[in-house]
Amino acid sequence: MTTTSPIVLLYDGRCGLCKSSMKILHALDWFSVLQFENLHDPAVRNHYAPEISFEKLNAAMHIKLQDGTFRKGFFAFRRLCFALPLLWILAPFLYVPGVSWIGETIYEWVASHRTTH
Repeated sequence: MTTTSPIVLLYDGRCGLCKSSMKILHALDWFSVLQFENLHDPAVRNHYAPEISFEKLNAAMHIKLQDGTFRKGFFAFRRLCFALPLLWILAPFLYVPGVSWIGETIYEWVASHRTTH
């Protein structure tokens, strides 16, 4: 397993909302900067995020940047806005004071109410 893209996106491949979201992100990924990986695959977890528990990975979308750092939840989405041209317009607004608290709160609520099959 090798990283071929600058951003590895770990997502819940058993969640309908997550899979739909990944289809949208894939369509927006004009320059192929994202590498989508299902966190339910133990080999994926061991390769990309051995230091993060399955429970934490499953609680929120995680991205791994080329420098080895991670972002999760709202902060992962905010970082993705810089990577995907159609989302560039959103990026500055996501840094307005208070937006990260609101964004994280909404993200956590949605993530806690998603279903998996």
